[in-house]
Amino acid sequence: MTIDSDMIYNIMKTGIVLTAVFIIVFVKVRQERGSRKSRTTEPKTLSGPEELNKKFEANLQSSNCIVSATCNILWHHGHHGFPELIEGVDFPGLEERIDAIINSKGGYANNNVPETVEEYVSTYTHYKVEVNNLWHPSFNDVKRAAAKNPCLLGFAAGPDSYGSDAGHMTACVWADVYDKKKMVGVIDGHKTNIVFWVWQKHNDFMSEFIFSKKDGA
Repeated sequence: MTIDSDMIYNIMKTGIVLTAVFIIVFVKVRQERGSRKSRTTEPKTLSGPEELNKKFEANLQSSNCIVSATCNILWHHGHHGFPELIEGVDFPGLEERIDAIINSKGGYANNNVPETVEEYVSTYTHYKVEVNNLWHPSFNDVKRAAAKNPCLLGFAAGPDSYGSDAGHMTACVWADVYDKKKMVGVIDGHKTNIVFWVWQKHNDFMSEFIFSKKDGA
C-alpha cells in the first residue's frame, strides 16, 4: 500500500484530535478530584433545607451565645403551645431577661443554664420546666432530643469547630445521618437560616428543656 501525503496528513490530524481529547478528559478528571478534595477541607456547613427554615425561626444574637441559644428555644416553644414564655416581649427583650438572670446565677456558663431557665419560667409563666444538662453527649442523645424539640448543643473550641479559640452555643433543631455523615442542623445566632455541621468531637454539651402546664391546664 502506498502512503501518500494526504494519508499522512489525515493520520497526523487524527492523532492531534485524540491527543486534544485526552488532554481535555485528563484536565476534567484532575479538576473534579481537586474539587472533591477542596470540598472535604471546606468548613462543614450547608444551607438549611426549606422545610426546617419554615418550622424554626432563627433569631440573630445580640449578646452572649448561651443567652441567644436559650432564647431561640424559648421563642420556639412560645409559638408552639407555651405562649406565656414570650408574652409581651420581643426577641431582644427576651435576651435581656435571660441575660440578667444568668448573670445573677454566676455568669455565662453551661452549668448555670438550668437555674436560669427555671427562674425565668417561674417568674414569667404558670408553666413547669425540667432542664437536663448532659456533658459529652453521643450523637444519638442529640438526635433523640432534637427529634422532639430543639435543644442546646455546644461546640467546644477546636480547629474544625465554630472557633479555634472559643466555644459556641447553638440551638439544635435537627440531627440525622445524611450522605453517610452524622449531621446536625442548628440555629447559631449568626444567620437567619438553619446551618448544618458534621457531628464532631467538639460537640461536648447539650441541654433539654421539657415544658409542661401545671395541673394539666
